[in-house]
Amino acid sequence: MSKKPSSLLTAAIESATPQFVKDFIRNRQFENTMNKSDNTTDEVEDLTETISWLDGNNHRFGALVHNVLTPQECQTLMDRSEQVGYEQALVNVGGGRQVAIGEVRNNDRCIIDDPDYAEMLYQRLLLKLQDHPNVLGPMLNWKHLDKQYAVGLNERLRILRYDPGTYFAPHSDGYYVRRNEAGPSRRGETSRVTLLLYLNEGYQGGNTRMLRTFNPSSKGRDIVPRAGSVLLFEHECLHEGVTLEKGRKYVVRTDLMYSEKGPGNEYSKGLYQDKQPAQGAPDR
Repeated sequence: MSKKPSSLLTAAIESATPQFVKDFIRNRQFENTMNKSDNTTDEVEDLTETISWLDGNNHRFGALVHNVLTPQECQTLMDRSEQVGYEQALVNVGGGRQVAIGEVRNNDRCIIDDPDYAEMLYQRLLLKLQDHPNVLGPMLNWKHLDKQYAVGLNERLRILRYDPGTYFAPHSDGYYVRRNEAGPSRRGETSRVTLLLYLNEGYQGGNTRMLRTFNPSSKGRDIVPRAGSVLLFEHECLHEGVTLEKGRKYVVRTDLMYSEKGPGNEYSKGLYQDKQPAQGAPDR
């Protein structure tokens, strides 16, 4: 039943190549804008070498992928998040508990569970990376463990909103392991790679900084947000949301999910057996 990673890529691309791709937010359709950017020379940047050096581990994965969403699509998602509403972002402290710790983070957060949107975003990402095997290969086939393959995105979209003076102090991201919230067949899927989707730009400060140590003076790599761009990196990588100085910043946080069973048709074609959002699930 399971497919090898190369079969996943073929099936995933075949399932997402019609001229029109559904916009799951407003139930309309928009033209597929893949490969139409005037800035095609830097659509994908492999950050593996940089992140591995910062982390002190020569096997870390990272990439920056531009123009995954259009400006209009970014605006639509920002508008949707404002309609849903924001609350203070909390910090996971273990045991399923979350608390407010202003010294760690003081931004706002909106949580939206949307399997369809997560699948659309995953298919977009596969399309953007189809000509970049140096990034796509490590992303699809988890190299640190045997028989771990990418199967899609975590459907829990955490939309983070930053205003002047807000930040997220240096940290690494935790893992999320599925129970039955996406159906019993997907139990055990584990998040391993962080996905940040930037929804706007033009503010001052607010860069994502990849760090080598917790020392504020340590050398790092600043990622300057561009609307529609996706940043990928392993959960263990130390990073921070630099203090926003002016304007308002929106960024979506979710995860790439992996399974030792390998991707089957239910993943590559986006056919979810259980589309109900995770009720009462922990922040993940």
